[in-house]
Amino acid sequence: MKRVIVSADTEIGNCLSEYLSQNKWKLCLCDFSGLLTKAELFRPDILIIQLPFPACSLRAALLRLCQLKLHPYIILFDPGTTLRWASSDLFEKKHSDSVKDVAFLLRSLFHVLPLCGFPYETIQEYTYDYRIFNMQEKIARAEFLRDVIGGISDSVFQENIRRFHLNLKPRGHYLLVLKGLDPAFFNDYRNNRCIYHLLEDQQRGQVYDVLNKYSGGEIVYAASKHTECLLFNDFPQRSLLERQQQMEEFLDELYTVTDDGQTGHYLSSYIASPDQINDAYADCMILRQYQLFFPNMKYLRIHDFKEHFHAKPASPSVLSSAQKMVQGFDLSGDIEELTSQLEKLFLELKSSIDLNAFHYSCSFLDLFYENFCRRYGPFR
Repeated sequence: MKRVIVSADTEIGNCLSEYLSQNKWKLCLCDFSGLLTKAELFRPDILIIQLPFPACSLRAALLRLCQLKLHPYIILFDPGTTLRWASSDLFEKKHSDSVKDVAFLLRSLFHVLPLCGFPYETIQEYTYDYRIFNMQEKIARAEFLRDVIGGISDSVFQENIRRFHLNLKPRGHYLLVLKGLDPAFFNDYRNNRCIYHLLEDQQRGQVYDVLNKYSGGEIVYAASKHTECLLFNDFPQRSLLERQQQMEEFLDELYTVTDDGQTGHYLSSYIASPDQINDAYADCMILRQYQLFFPNMKYLRIHDFKEHFHAKPASPSVLSSAQKMVQGFDLSGDIEELTSQLEKLFLELKSSIDLNAFHYSCSFLDLFYENFCRRYGPFR
């Protein structure tokens, strides 16, 4: 007997359970917060999940399923006037029984949704091909931002603004670098690329809602393998106090719709002209290196970083201690012992807030990296 876990609205779950009660399926109902616990306990073949808010909150659950070596077939749906749905890409066409099972469950789901007050008018399936076809303009804008970050002339920048009909006003901009993805994400993405497509599309819309609410202008959204960047207009308020207040509210709301448990948020200083965008990106990348010193902050701003460190004098004793610890590493020893030494080193650096010692330790550890990988492999 195949088991299905339904993580959805209570009424939807109960209605689906009743509809399938005469069939071979064993259903377990739960809300989104209990999804991982139920999945680990019952190891289902299929999960039916209603898209949560914020959409990014599902990413951590998907990664956890992958880490637990659970690879259920997932049906993700978002009810509304247009019923949007996506499914995993685990079953090949030759598995006819699996295809029939999934088709049956989909028909069942589409049947019960109108009974629960979701009278959808159209159905939109998210597929990989659909994304390529419909994301052309957004992909072009992403390439435009990559060009900007890579350093282009003011004339080319202005030409791209005209080409893509962007509303980037001359009053100035900010650059927000959003994330560095967990490497496990890409392993899971191969199995659930359509699922992630729906999540990304929903999150992008939620990000647009927040940015347009505050910045009042078009934005450029670029995504690469490990990083997402947002280039957006300065806030329209004239008062400095009003602008600061708006920035705080904006960052809090943006954090809500982008925090997936693995995302860092790094905000540049004010960008007065296009030729400063590349430097702003470099500043944000520097902030990523110093996340160690700000473990409890939702987002880091260049302003926070400068205030935090510029008044902090370097400590010769901390630097000397870091030098002794790093130079004492023994790569021929046990990996657990080496891990313990690294944790001790960075705990001391974190408590000392000493950038000189941090820079030295990171630079010196780079010299060990190649030998370390030869011994233990690059993925340890």
